[in-house]
Amino acid sequence: MIFTRFKDRTYGSEVFSLPETLTFAQKGVGKAGGDAFFAFCPDAVMAEAESATVVFDVDHALPDKAEIYKITIEKQKIKVYSSSVRGFVNGAATLALLLRNGEIQTGEIVDWPDFEYRSFMLDLARGIMPFDELKRTILHMALAKYNRIHLHLMDAPGLCYRSEAMKGIEAKDGEQYSIAQMRELAAYCQLFGMEIIPEV
Repeated sequence: MIFTRFKDRTYGSEVFSLPETLTFAQKGVGKAGGDAFFAFCPDAVMAEAESATVVFDVDHALPDKAEIYKITIEKQKIKVYSSSVRGFVNGAATLALLLRNGEIQTGEIVDWPDFEYRSFMLDLARGIMPFDELKRTILHMALAKYNRIHLHLMDAPGLCYRSEAMKGIEAKDGEQYSIAQMRELAAYCQLFGMEIIPEV
């Protein structure tokens, strides 16, 4: 599992048990973590910080490491701290994966990526996948903490989306994403702080 090795992990003597309704709150830049967390855990419900089970909050005192985050786990409350969008997304991903176990031992996690550049490539020029499946793939890559996506948009078989700038260039099989879908895809990647690198 991707969350078995952290830079620093301390353990308490109690266990956080997943409540029947998981609530979360976000403060300031912590909104990036809350938004990503809701994408990872769509059954979670937004609440006020005082009553929320999970709170995403800013901590500028963390060590100067790119995409660093801290998670404090108490018996009835979890707090995720960072000072950057990508740090919050990473913290939300770790927490979402830990919550799948139902119980988490109390304590603290401090972690950051070993590599700044973590990318994957999707070749859409040779045949598009259903749009929902494309978004689901990006969601899984965000859970795995990838921060860049190379989209191979055009090759000899054609262009994978309808373009006003490149009218007349179509896909070999005739299937293309709409401009609205490409905008939605860009917004979805932005939700996870994931940079799109177009390849033509």
